[in-house]
Amino acid sequence: MKLSDKAEEILEALWIVVEEKGHGYAELEKIKVMADDPAYPELAELAFIEVKEGRVYLRQEGKDEARKTVRRHRLAERLMMDVLNIRGETGNDKACQFEHLLTEGVDVKICTMLNHPATCPHGKHIPPGECCDE
Repeated sequence: MKLSDKAEEILEALWIVVEEKGHGYAELEKIKVMADDPAYPELAELAFIEVKEGRVYLRQEGKDEARKTVRRHRLAERLMMDVLNIRGETGNDKACQFEHLLTEGVDVKICTMLNHPATCPHGKHIPPGECCDE
């Protein structure tokens, strides 16, 4: 199942707020995806998120997909900056675009090529994949 780019952006934002910052939800207006975007119903239908009273909650069912999305983004940042030497805002923008192209299996190859990095260029933890355990 391939999610829309906007759905992945929502999951990434929720992972950061819920799993890394320890909040129970994200304010709808603080997520960089407009409140009327079809990505919200897309994720709600999959039971990945719940939207109530201007708040977005990451459900247990969505945590694995959110973790994978963050992993792909941070691996893309490493690839752009460490291998392709594209830095700064351009590197971040390109990594964001590239992450949506990474499918399961390709992210494993990139992770392996990069020698299973533990952090992104900004020092944030990259959730490990199965390839990191081998």
